[in-house]
Amino acid sequence: MNKIEINIKDLKKRFKENVESSGWSVILKDIIGSDEFDNAVYKLKKEVESGRRFTPKIKDIFKPFEECPYEDLKVIIINQEPYPQLNIADGIPFSCSNTKVIQPSLRYIFKELNASQWDSLDPDLKRWSNQGILMLNTTFTVQISKIGSHYSIWKPVTNLILEKINSHHENIPTVLLGKKSEEWHMALNKQKIFKIPHPGSARYTNDKWDCKRIFQDINKELKKQNKRQILW
Repeated sequence: MNKIEINIKDLKKRFKENVESSGWSVILKDIIGSDEFDNAVYKLKKEVESGRRFTPKIKDIFKPFEECPYEDLKVIIINQEPYPQLNIADGIPFSCSNTKVIQPSLRYIFKELNASQWDSLDPDLKRWSNQGILMLNTTFTVQISKIGSHYSIWKPVTNLILEKINSHHENIPTVLLGKKSEEWHMALNKQKIFKIPHPGSARYTNDKWDCKRIFQDINKELKKQNKRQILW
């Protein structure tokens, strides 16, 4: 296995540059410079040095902020953690741009959007981010094939990020997907919260995701706020 080098100083510099260009430095600059972020990246470095691989690639963990222009922010979707399989997660929750193969959770999402032609939809979800949807995993990385393995690594950073967003914005339609995401409710208590099951739960409910018409409800809320609706 090829050794992966992580230069924390260079990594933080690149992250700061990328979120500056997308406008997110107002939220993230201090967080990237924080002890909490240093500790998280240091722990990832130790994981690599111990021979434990994780996903997505570390350069992609802030892709949701790089692809969602801060000035266009209009929706927040909170997922739990990345796909745990090697080389599938691309940094944006549910997105499958690396393989172009629609994973089960994304399949349930697409079937809700277009039941008859779901398999023709593009699995690269940058198009959602580019419209102002901030899609976040509360755990930015995960050890390969080990669900929940990096929750404690990222929890302090996630808390800082969500509280900072909450202090700068109000009444953004915010979707919490599943019980683990609902734990962050209070960190986003100024927003318009929608709590729905995780799409992966459809495996246990006759292959049907009980999403409560969330995509229509988001657009209704955006229309009420005189904001451009999402083209799903």
